[in-house]
Amino acid sequence: MGVSSRCARAFTLVDVMVSMTVIAILISILLPSLNGARETARRVVCQSNVRQIGLGVVMYADDHKGRLPASQFLSDSRYGGREVAAPQNMLTLRVGESEEWSNSGSQGWDGMGLLYHRDYLAAPRIFYCPSHRGDYTFSRLGQLWGQPGVEIVGNYHFRGAGPARAPTAGGSVALTSDLYRIDPGHSSLIADGMREISDYNHRNGVNFFRADLTVHWFSDHARALGGLLPADKDAANPMDMANAVTAAWNLFDASVADPESR
Repeated sequence: MGVSSRCARAFTLVDVMVSMTVIAILISILLPSLNGARETARRVVCQSNVRQIGLGVVMYADDHKGRLPASQFLSDSRYGGREVAAPQNMLTLRVGESEEWSNSGSQGWDGMGLLYHRDYLAAPRIFYCPSHRGDYTFSRLGQLWGQPGVEIVGNYHFRGAGPARAPTAGGSVALTSDLYRIDPGHSSLIADGMREISDYNHRNGVNFFRADLTVHWFSDHARALGGLLPADKDAANPMDMANAVTAAWNLFDASVADPESR
């Protein structure tokens, strides 16, 4: 009787298989929710990074008579820019030794990188989004910050200019690098990376900073922006990449505040 009783209480192979199946189903149900929660947390950190970089840009401009940090990738000869702009490369924080840069005092630091060089933002990690899935992660590039002459690329895009408050004589809106002349409510200045698909930090949208010191979320479930970005920057046409980045900034400028904005 004792042996029979113990055998009756034991698990059978069928019981074990059913239990494993139930556990697998529960995991498959819960895993997307857990992944979504982690991405939400990473997005909050990203928003904080974008805000800090944006405020750093504003502080820099306040100390330089309204002038935004200069970049050689802008077509503005006053600040060492090139004849043909390359807005797709405005993720670059420091150019390599092979690049010619007219601002000798910058030691190669460019655009947002000047915020680090001039001690407005002292932590390199701020320039990297925790959701980034491409080649430019902080774990991979963080060690390069102490090595001079090496190119450094971040995860956030810098515009370097914004739509002016007053339109031109022809009625079009001109871009200006003077913060005090920029339309604060309709001028996006900092955003998640937009050079190629791997720079697109979040799968369904972009955090961006406007000149009115607010951070917003651009929802891109319809892939209006993601569909513009090339899969490989080396194989893409530079002009097409430049046009895609310009179109993205225009989308941010025209967007209204999202309920999830912070």
